[in-house]
Amino acid sequence: MKVLITLGWFDDSGEGRLVEVDLARGTQDVRLAYVPPELLRVAGKGFTGAAWSGDAGTSTLLVCGYCALYHVAAESWAVDAIWHQPCWNDLHHVAVADERVYVVNTGLECVDVLTKEGQFVGSYALHPGWLSAARQAGYAAARADLPALRDARWWQGKTLPASEEPSTEYYSRRDGDGTGSDSAPFAVRKVRDYIHPNHVAIHNDRLLVTRFLDRSIGDLSSFRPIIAETPGLPHDGLVVGDRFWITCVNGLVVAYALDEGRVTGREVERIDVFATGHTGWCRGLAVTSEHVIVGLTAIRRMPRERWCERPFEDTETSVLCIERATGRLAQRVVLDGVARHPKIFSVLML
Repeated sequence: MKVLITLGWFDDSGEGRLVEVDLARGTQDVRLAYVPPELLRVAGKGFTGAAWSGDAGTSTLLVCGYCALYHVAAESWAVDAIWHQPCWNDLHHVAVADERVYVVNTGLECVDVLTKEGQFVGSYALHPGWLSAARQAGYAAARADLPALRDARWWQGKTLPASEEPSTEYYSRRDGDGTGSDSAPFAVRKVRDYIHPNHVAIHNDRLLVTRFLDRSIGDLSSFRPIIAETPGLPHDGLVVGDRFWITCVNGLVVAYALDEGRVTGREVERIDVFATGHTGWCRGLAVTSEHVIVGLTAIRRMPRERWCERPFEDTETSVLCIERATGRLAQRVVLDGVARHPKIFSVLML
């Protein structure tokens, strides 16, 4: 059994990689090491979400970078086309269905829809249009102000919450003279998140999105919650057979039942990845009839969002193959390049 993983590095290179992992042999082979053009490059960011445009292993692979979608030819493992929009920021995932390409624009907090020829056709936005425009111009209200920003009720004298300078090093900041990383184009800035949509899955004409910060799964076709509360901060979300699977970064992989083709909140399977004795930021998921394959990324310092109640000094960057029936670890492949601190984002079947 082979999988393809997407990854980046916590260094300043901006490099993304595609690595083929042979779980039976315990080997790994780099298929593509790619540094984006300078205008699309962001330090500490690499490849994130990915999806095959057709059949796995033979069709074009669509791979998200920070602000661009890269087309990788399956025959040559080379980038042969790049899509970019100035409003794309921190792309996390891409899905293909019914001749449409769905791009999770996590920075702007929306899902953009394009044709397979690269023409934009619409967007599922999680914020009012004025707020999305203001955020591109540098407006950054506090997370606690989001309900007020969404409130359409008007009264004379109503004012908007003030923009608040981010307090952590993770976000882009503006220097006193108006320069600095916050003066860069929106596409390459690191902006405050409010919902942080991660993954999108299309099933029965419904757009299912994992919402990281409010720990829920939403249906963008109706803008209603499907799963009101997940057992951890959710990342991946995919439909396999009669189940909707998610990863939570705290090491839980959970499956929810489908009822007449619709995702329910009824949990039918749960795997505690950390029970294998290996821990890390749990992200990247593939599912077979007998196994789940997940990615772990080593944590060097406590993330902005609380990971879990565990020490992170012994975390690792690896791919784990776990038996669904028993929870037993069937195979583990530790990623090369530990000194550069690689981070796994997606796991795809080959």
